[in-house]
Amino acid sequence: MARADTVLPPLVERSGLLRWLRRNLFNTWYDSLLTVLSLLLIYWVGKGLLTWAFTSADWGVVSANLRLFMVGQYPRQHDGRLWAAIAFLIFLAGNSLAIWARRAFAVTILLLGLPLLLALLPFGPQARQWLGLLTVTGLAGWSIGRARPEVLKRPVLIGWVICLKATLRSIGGLGLLLANAFFAALFWLFADWGWLPIENVAFISWIGLVTVAAILALGMSWSRLRRAGRARST
Repeated sequence: MARADTVLPPLVERSGLLRWLRRNLFNTWYDSLLTVLSLLLIYWVGKGLLTWAFTSADWGVVSANLRLFMVGQYPRQHDGRLWAAIAFLIFLAGNSLAIWARRAFAVTILLLGLPLLLALLPFGPQARQWLGLLTVTGLAGWSIGRARPEVLKRPVLIGWVICLKATLRSIGGLGLLLANAFFAALFWLFADWGWLPIENVAFISWIGLVTVAAILALGMSWSRLRRAGRARST
């Protein structure tokens, strides 16, 4: 017979898919109405978009002008500078993942394998070679960072500071602040919707790392892209 002073464990509510749907999408009658209207809107927009994408769209225009969409009017003979800047960031990202997110293997594979996925786009042979080299560079950075994490912490931080300084010279403090504010607001919105597991520290860490790398890559390339555009216009 249980004693009166025995402390029982708290009751744990089981959360299944149907319970989650009822609590978040069909909690009240107006929630149900909004959910149904949203599903109808998504169906209408999605059906039209897919019909256009697979029956009416002319993707040859995208394939023929893919380089223009990516780098604008940047001189072709200086493409190596852009690739070198991206490779430096990929190398730092690989180092950082190995040092501060050692157990996030799935995220590491996805992030460092992203250039290979981009190679499936209709790029030219030279661009595909660069994308393959980016993957090798990222894996090399990850391997080196995993082998010597304590030794590389300070050099990796110095590398990020160098990228930050180059970005500040390119887009300025206001541009960097606006870019960070945009991504922060976007992530806050996703977290409020429940799309981001904010309790997962490793996931949030690599999300922040990818965001910083994207902002720095844009910032380091922006000045050259802008000067190339001005040169073309004159």
